[in-house]
Amino acid sequence: MGLAALSLDDDQQGFVGAVSGMSLADIIQVKGGNCYSGCLTVEHKNNSGAIFFRDGEIVHAEQGGLQGEEAFYHILMWEGGRFQSKPKVATTSRNHRRRNTWMGRNLAKI
Repeated sequence: MGLAALSLDDDQQGFVGAVSGMSLADIIQVKGGNCYSGCLTVEHKNNSGAIFFRDGEIVHAEQGGLQGEEAFYHILMWEGGRFQSKPKVATTSRNHRRRNTWMGRNLAKI
């Protein structure tokens, strides 16, 4: 895995970076496998989105005016970008209903 950019701010827990050689689907699978809770923000060109996890399960996604699975799959189609892991950011929304095990099999196809 080659890291294109990586930094850790003093006032934040987690990493900010861009990863080359690893897809966003791979990063999402790692977060799921680690039972991550928090928000993964993603930027691609002039677009930004957020994917929310609770105990490793994706519970919500937002991108522009999109929410839920539509937003999630729209973000996944981005070919590159930057991400930031924000473990202290949560959501009360839960509109992504598929389990990550199902999603993991489908992520590999993207």
